Amino acid sequence: MLANQDKSSIQKSEEFVSELSRNHITAQKEVPLAKFTTFGIGGNARLLVIVEDTEKLEAVIKLATAFQVPFRIIGCGSNLLVSDDGYDGLIIVNRSKSWQIIDDCPANLKFSRIIPRYDPLTASRTEEIQAENLPQKIVRIDSGFYNNTLIQEMFEQGLTGLEWFSGIPSSVGGAVYMNMHGAYTYFGDLVYRAKLIDGTSPKIVDNTYFQFDYDFSVLQKTREVVLWVELILTMGNVEQARIVAQEWKSRKSFQPRRSAGCIFKNLSPEAQKQFNLPTSSVGYLIDKVLNLKGLRIGGAVISPKHAAFIENDGNASAKDVYELIKIIKTKAKETLGLELETEVELLGKF
Repeated sequence: MLANQDKSSIQKSEEFVSELSRNHITAQKEVPLAKFTTFGIGGNARLLVIVEDTEKLEAVIKLATAFQVPFRIIGCGSNLLVSDDGYDGLIIVNRSKSWQIIDDCPANLKFSRIIPRYDPLTASRTEEIQAENLPQKIVRIDSGFYNNTLIQEMFEQGLTGLEWFSGIPSSVGGAVYMNMHGAYTYFGDLVYRAKLIDGTSPKIVDNTYFQFDYDFSVLQKTREVVLWVELILTMGNVEQARIVAQEWKSRKSFQPRRSAGCIFKNLSPEAQKQFNLPTSSVGYLIDKVLNLKGLRIGGAVISPKHAAFIENDGNASAKDVYELIKIIKTKAKETLGLELETEVELLGKF
C-alpha cells in the first residue's frame, strides 16, 4: 500500500512511526487484518499498533491526529467487515484490560432505559438476581477489556448485571459504541460515565451524552474513542446470574463463529406489524420471507444455522460477503419495500 502513497504522505508516515518509537510504542507495517477479526477476512493495514493500556491508547490517538494519519480502533474485531484492499491508515488494536471498583453508586440514580425489541427471558429471573435496594457499585473498566472475561471477573466480586451479554464476542469499548444488546438488556443501561477522546482532547461524559438507542450510540456519529467506562453493577444473586450467563452462552454457541454477528438490525415493532410477521427477527425475514437462507457467493454463505448471519467457510473474500449483503438488501426492498439497516461496520473501500 505504501507504494501507492504520494511522497509527502510516506514521509509523514515515517515521521509518525519514528515518534511512536520515541514513545516506546511499536508500529508494524503491512499487517494482515484477517487474524484480528471474527470474520477472518480482510487485507493489510498500512500500519498497526497494539496497545495494552489506556495511557498508550490515548498517546497513539493524539499522535495519529497530530500527524494526520487516519486511524480506526479494533477491539475483538467482531461486527466488522474489512475490505480485501485492507485499510490505508493506522489500525489500533485495543487490548487495555484494567478495572477497579471506584465507589458505591449514588442513591436514587436513574437513567432512562431503552425499550427492548424482544421479550425478557423472564421478569422473575431478573428480580431473583437484582432485587430492589441491593447495594450497587461503580466499576471503572478499560475499553479493551473482553466482555466475557469481564463477566466472570465481576462474578468473583459478587457483582451482577452483565450476565445477559454472556457469549457475545465484544470489547467494552465496542459494547458502548454499538450499545450492545443481550437478552432484553442494553449495555448502555449500565453505563454511568465514560472517558472519551476526539483525537486531541479527552473528556468525561455521563450516560445521557451517548443518546443510546437500539444498536446505537452517538459515538457512531462523533467517532470519539472510549478510553474507559464506568458501569453500575449490583451486588446481586451471583449463583442465579451464573445460570443466566450459562444459558445465554449456550444459546449463542449455536450461532456461526466465523462471522461478524448479525449482518442487519432486527425489524422495528412498526415494521413487524406492517408486514404481519410473527417476530422482529431479521433472520426469520431472510429465511422465511426472502427465501435466501443458504445462498452462497464464493466462500461466503447466508448461514444455514441462522439466516441473520453470513459465514466465512474459510475462503471467503470481503467482496463475497458484500455481494450477499447487497442481494439481501435488494430483495427486501423489491419484495417488501423495506430498507434493511446494516449492523456490521465496513472498514476500507467497497
